[in-house]
Amino acid sequence: MKNQLLPFIMLVFCTGLMAQDQAIFSHYNINPILINSAVAGFKGEHQALFNARMQWAGFPGAPRTLMAQYHGPLSQSFGVGLGVLTESAAEINRLKVQLNYAFRFKVQESLEVAAGFATELHQIRLNNDVGSSAFIDLGDRIISNNMNGVRFLDASVAVYATYKKN
Repeated sequence: MKNQLLPFIMLVFCTGLMAQDQAIFSHYNINPILINSAVAGFKGEHQALFNARMQWAGFPGAPRTLMAQYHGPLSQSFGVGLGVLTESAAEINRLKVQLNYAFRFKVQESLEVAAGFATELHQIRLNNDVGSSAFIDLGDRIISNNMNGVRFLDASVAVYATYKKN
């Protein structure tokens, strides 16, 4: 019973978390900085990443994502990264600016560990064309507030490690 208690508690905790509504990149295996801030400067080299993703091209309001990201080391044990992402789908536009900070530690000759921290600024807004739609009630406070945009900050922590270069 004791062996099953910890997985049960983790399952209950994880199901209570909010799901993330962010762009999905299929090449995060090649560029893990997309989902893990601790990778910033981990390999000791400067990297720039540009990504464009268009779905359902040709349809009006089709999802479109553009992203640019840089990360690299500032010293032997400290790395930084900066990313800008813009995406639009139908009448919703999102802008995300992300700063990544990572600290590397050599635990043993064959083991390196990094702890990362990311801060993000999100802005989500509706297109101005929404106001001219016959299906929109302009007296709706939620719609009028979102036409001006909603901004919020987000933060995350991450861990990354290599053992014998893997």
